[in-house]
Amino acid sequence: MSVLGRACRTYLTGRTGYAATVPGGISPELAAVGTSMPYVVYQTITTQPQMLLAGTPAVFTERVQITVVSNTRASAQAVVDWIRTQVQANPGRQTVGSTTVHHWRIDDAADQSEVVSDGDDEATRLSTIELVGVYQ
Repeated sequence: MSVLGRACRTYLTGRTGYAATVPGGISPELAAVGTSMPYVVYQTITTQPQMLLAGTPAVFTERVQITVVSNTRASAQAVVDWIRTQVQANPGRQTVGSTTVHHWRIDDAADQSEVVSDGDDEATRLSTIELVGVYQ
């Protein structure tokens, strides 16, 4: 499981506006069938240890993909914007749960709302952002 993703979930669930913005919640990898929209799922893309000379990891750099699932593009974008604002509000060193996050940032965003040329208007809209952070 993603340590940085779990820290981000803990951080976001404690922020003002969480319940109204993400009524379906934030889950690792998959959401339960029937989850209210919009909801968020996350998964680790990469984790790299930053080693000390003695050969033990000092900190870890992790990249986490966060996917917002919603009924409308506007709703998905509102959740993405809210997450970005929350992360940017406190980008520096902080302890979240049992994890010390040295810094984190939103690195990339993409909209995957339509499957091109399938001839169908998709029932859900997907937007992804990548969270990159260093923690120990």
